[in-house]
Order: sequence, then structure tokens, then C-alpha cells
Amino acid sequence: MKTFNIKVKGIVQGVGFRPFIFRLAGTHGLKGFVTNSSSGVEIEVNGEKQQIEDFASDIQTKCPPLAHIIEVTIECIPFREFEMFSIEPSKITSGITLVPPDTALCDECAKEMDDPADRRYNYPFTNCTNCGPRYSIIKKMPYDRPDTTMSKFRMCPSCQKEYDDPADRRFHAQPNACPVCGPMVYLGKNAGQDAIDHAAEIIDSGGIIAVKGLGGYHLICDATQDIPVKTLRNLKKRPDKPLAVMCSYETIQKYCDDAPSLKLFCSPQAPIVIMKVPDLPVSAFANPMSPNVGCIAPYTPLHRVLMKTCKSDFLIATSGNRKDEPIAKDEREAEKALSEFTSHFLHHTRPIHNRVDDSLVSVVDGMPYVMRRARGFAPYPVMLPSAVNGCVLALGAHLKNTITIAKDNYAFVSQYIGDLDNPDTCEFFEETIDKMKMLYGLEPDSVVCDMHPNYHSTGFAESLGLPVQRVQHHISHMMACMAENGLKDNVLGVVLDGTGLGTDGTIWGGEFLLMKNRKISRPQHLPKVMQPGMDGGAKNPGRMLISYLHHFGILERYMETLTKKLFIPEKDIKLTVSMIEKNINCIPTTSAGRLFESLGAAVTGVTKNLFEAHSAMKMEGLAHSADRKYHKVTDTDSDDFYRNVFEYTLNSVQANENPQIIAADIHSNFVKHIIFCIKNICNIEEVGDVVLSGGVFQNLFLTKELTKVSRLNIHRHKAVPPNDSCISLGQAYYKTYSKIRNFGS
Repeated sequence: MKTFNIKVKGIVQGVGFRPFIFRLAGTHGLKGFVTNSSSGVEIEVNGEKQQIEDFASDIQTKCPPLAHIIEVTIECIPFREFEMFSIEPSKITSGITLVPPDTALCDECAKEMDDPADRRYNYPFTNCTNCGPRYSIIKKMPYDRPDTTMSKFRMCPSCQKEYDDPADRRFHAQPNACPVCGPMVYLGKNAGQDAIDHAAEIIDSGGIIAVKGLGGYHLICDATQDIPVKTLRNLKKRPDKPLAVMCSYETIQKYCDDAPSLKLFCSPQAPIVIMKVPDLPVSAFANPMSPNVGCIAPYTPLHRVLMKTCKSDFLIATSGNRKDEPIAKDEREAEKALSEFTSHFLHHTRPIHNRVDDSLVSVVDGMPYVMRRARGFAPYPVMLPSAVNGCVLALGAHLKNTITIAKDNYAFVSQYIGDLDNPDTCEFFEETIDKMKMLYGLEPDSVVCDMHPNYHSTGFAESLGLPVQRVQHHISHMMACMAENGLKDNVLGVVLDGTGLGTDGTIWGGEFLLMKNRKISRPQHLPKVMQPGMDGGAKNPGRMLISYLHHFGILERYMETLTKKLFIPEKDIKLTVSMIEKNINCIPTTSAGRLFESLGAAVTGVTKNLFEAHSAMKMEGLAHSADRKYHKVTDTDSDDFYRNVFEYTLNSVQANENPQIIAADIHSNFVKHIIFCIKNICNIEEVGDVVLSGGVFQNLFLTKELTKVSRLNIHRHKAVPPNDSCISLGQAYYKTYSKIRNFGS
């Protein structure tokens, strides 16, 4: 008989792991103890070597559903006598503890909530070790109730009995609560079920209500009524951008038969899932641009009770924030920021420590494809193929910002923060850095940022007094996808996005980047054209369309189409041309985002973007609806490929062709051309791995068609989005290399 120390690293706190170990030790007849530590879970037991190895094997194969084990180590230590197996109080040690994400209501808790005889019937804060708030309420690790926002709620005798009973599902469930001792909801003078009933009456009557959820507020209305949906759009200044639709699993499966999407919909992460559901009986204003709808389950007990109480099977549930601001997380913020949308607030008394928006995910090749990484996914780490030296803080991009703290092989990518264009989001950015440092007990000794000198993140990096390294934007994109796919060298990166400062002082965005023998080069890029109005070009796809037509020498041919079909005044066309020819307020760009927006302007008539990539997204929606997916409009290997595509597009618009067919043809031919370019570069350079990154790969038509090409070893993002939210991860991974030569250096 010997004593063994077993250390388990991974998501092993806040997921019912210690109760699981307690029961498993009993099954194996072992005596000892289990405790939370600062690096995970630690176990000491007496037994024979084979007995302990069998026990350790069962730990990995039979662990709780929300656990994620990274490593199990076994060490024989000096003998110690134990009389029983026990759960010991948490202890502070060195090491990194992984923080569990928030998870959706589990089936067992849902059954209790639906049972009128149960003491948690319709209780909107029901949870257990298998579900409920985690990251949103945790202040520091190890994960114990006093270090969460639930510390203010003292458990009643019934809840305490559950918490103390090893056989109970709520054994050591830190947020455990009930109607007697836990948080409560209120709306004005109404509390509890009365408040929820009043909220449902407001929604049923066509009103809009702000509801405090798990990581922040939602703005909610009936998705089947045109007037409230249209009103909400007008108030949010969001005329076309899709709104998320909340409904139950039983409801959505009537309209969607895609098994991977349905599985993701009812997963513990419960993100907004982009589904093709053209027959969904909701207002046309839910998504005017596409047959795809972002559907989300009522993932908290509060949302579940509210949906049950409302008459409609479908609710709009969009983020509770003003344009470009963070989601509101407490009563004061909500009533200040959301009063222009509604005077009705369904608040609750459980504080939110870390604000977390809903994640947005699609399915590509049967696997999740993350478009916004937040609740349910953050702050789970990405495991880097190589370890960083020291502790690195990577500050991400200006738009769709995230931050990453990396140590050893762990890269902790934050939840979605947003665009660093206003003081509130910049405050959230700095708040997130401080809270993640506190949560993991990490203090960075170096910082990485984008090379753009005017980004808020760049200025913040320089203010920290740490060694600063700047990384080119599109290299960071490529490195992020490499990190996720375990790639270290000899890779072709296809990076297609809207904007990023290039090393030559121009705006890049349509890049083929080659990393070979740790040297990065740029063998090819999309056409370089002038972007009139500098950054304003991103908001004026009609102006960019003029620039492309002028660049290709075909503008005069399509003047009538521009003025009479797209309603662009002739004086504006002449002014734009004058700006380009005199190089006034212009900058060269290779942006794939600007290219697709320009084509989108021609096809859809959206010549001014009301939100990022508006015209391109609208064109993608048309392509998804087309009954023809490929028609060759030009040779994909032609030197004049892009000019020919613009000519095809304008000729088709002139001839009043079906815009769905035009959109599908543009997308399909672009895919064929990118494949040709990839093959050509890979053959010449003798590389086999290709990574796809950049915001243009949020276009699901392009991404799905490209990843179908089995003859190419194409890798896409898995855990982080392809857009600028991945930049901080790529910056952190760049720091694992002691030396990389860039663009001929």
C-alpha cells in the first residue's frame, strides 16, 4: 500500500468534479481526499499502483459532462494514513486554474422547474453542478461561493443540505439557491412570478422590455409581430442587420432538420445558431437580408419561465446596448443606456461580475464555426503549439476587440469586447484586462499590439511600461488560425478582411501570406485600388464601386447603370474620380472587404453601408437563396479575373438579371479563383497547409465552398472567430517564436 498524489488540470472547478471524485473513490474502495487548488484539482489516495492507474483512467473517461481534462499526473509520495475519503477545503498553490464558462440550464433542472410540486417550480435561478452561471459570477479562483457574486445570498437549510450531501446533484454547487434564499426578479413594484407575468403581458401586447440575463441585458419583444420588431430596429438604428430569435428546442426542430445545428442549439454553450429556416413563422423584419436566422434557446431559467408565460413561441432577444457600446450589466447601466428603447425593465438581484454577450455560431462541415466568442465559450483557453516565454498580454485589434493573456501553452482569449471607438467600450477593454489578470493570478511581463499607431490598444500598450512588440494585422490573423490548428511553419495564409495597416503604409485586406522556414512573405494579393475618403470608404461601397470601375478602365461604360439603377448622382461620380486622380484623401487598398462591398452595392443597390459589410452581407443572403450555385463567368486563372467579374456584374444588373443568380455567380467564381491561387502558390513553394482567416470568412457561402475542396489541406478557425476577434490570439502566438523574418527583413 502506497500514497499517490494525482493532479488534474483543465476545466475541473465549478463542474461537479470534486463530488464526482468522491463517488469514484468510493467505487474503487480508496481512502484519501480531493481538493481544489490554484492549478486544478488535487487528489491524495492510498492504494496499489494498478488500482490507482485504473482510478486515474476512470477520471478521464467518466468525468462530468462540463469538465474538460487537459492533463492527469500521478506521483508516488511519502506514505500517509487515511481513515476515509473526504472533500477538503480549497487551497492556494502555484499554477493556473482554468475558469469554467457559463452553461445553459440542464434537463434535470428544467424538469424540476416544470413540476408544480417541486420547490423550485418556475424559479428563475435554478441551477446545479451541471449547469448555470460560472464565469459571469466568479471574482477569483479557486471557485468557491465566497469568491462569487452569490456570496451575498446565504443558503437556507434545504439548500445547505443539498450542498453538503455527496449523493445530491447540487453537492458543492456554488450558485445553489431557491425561492427562499436566492436571487429574485422584479419589475417596478412587482416581484417574483408577478413580475414575470407583467413582463409577458407587455411583450404580448407588442411592447419591448429589457431583461437582465446571465451576462447582461437583452431587449426582448414578440418576434411574430411586425410593429415591435420594426420599432426595435428603428430604435437601435439597425434597419437590416439580423436580430436573434429565441424559441424552444421543441419549436425549432419543426422548422430545421439539420442535426448538427440542432445539437449546437441545445448544447451547454447554447449560442445563437445561424440556421437556414426560410419557413420560420416570424416577422420578415427579423432578418430582411437572408433565409438564415440566428436562433437561440431560452438558456437561463429566467428566459425559460418568460417564454412559457408569453403567448408567442418566438421572441426577439437582442443584446441590450446602444450601438457600439458594451452590453449593459447592472440596473444603473441598463436604465441609463436602454431607456431610449423601453421604460420596462425586468431586473434581478444576482450581480454580474463579468459581462458576457451571447456567442454566435454557425455549422460548417458538421462542426461549429464561431462568429462571436462569448458566453459558453469564454474564457476557455486555446492550447498553443509552442509555449510563450514569460507571461504575455496581447491587446488585439481596434474593431471586434478581444484580449489574450498567454502563459506556457495556455492562451486565455477573453470574451468579445467590441469596437474601441467610444469611451464605454475602452473602459470595458481595460476592465477585462484587470479582471482576467486577477482571475488567473497572472501579471504580464511583455505586451503585443497591432502596428497601427492610432489604435486605442496601441496607445494603451505603450502606457504599461512593459516591452512592446507590434505585429502586422494580417500576420496576426494567419498566426491565430495556425495556433488553433497546431501549425508551426510552412503554411500559406489566405487572409481576407476589410482593413489592416500594411508594412508599406497602405491598407491591406486581400492577402496571400507565406510562412516558410520561419520567414513570412507576401507572394500575392488582391487588386490594389484607391480607397476614396480613407476610412470612410468602408461606409461608402458605392464610392468604392466607382473606384474599382475606374481602376479597370470601364467606368464610362457603366455611367448610366450607376446613375439610373443605383441612383448615384453623376456629380458624386465625378467628385470621386477627381479625388482618385488627384490622390486627395485617398489611400491604396487590397481589401477583400471593400471588393465584396462594391460588388454588393451593384447587386443590391446598397451604396451606403448602415453597418459593417452591409452591402456584402445582403449580397451573401441573395446567394444563399439562389437555385444555381455555379456558373462560369470568366476563366479563374485569367489575369483580368477581377475586371471580368465586375463587367459580368454590371452587365447583368444592366440586363435586369435575377440578383440571386448574379450573387451566387460572383461568390462561386471567386471561390474557384482563390482555389487556383492557392494551388499555384502551394505548388511553387512546396507547402501543404493552408489557413483561412479574416472577417470575409464570416461569409458562410465562401467558407463552406472553400472547405469542400478535399484535395487541399485547408484549415479554418475552430474556437475563435475568423474576424478581428482572433487578432489577440495571433499576436500571443507570434510571441512563441524567438525570431521570424517578415517581408524580406
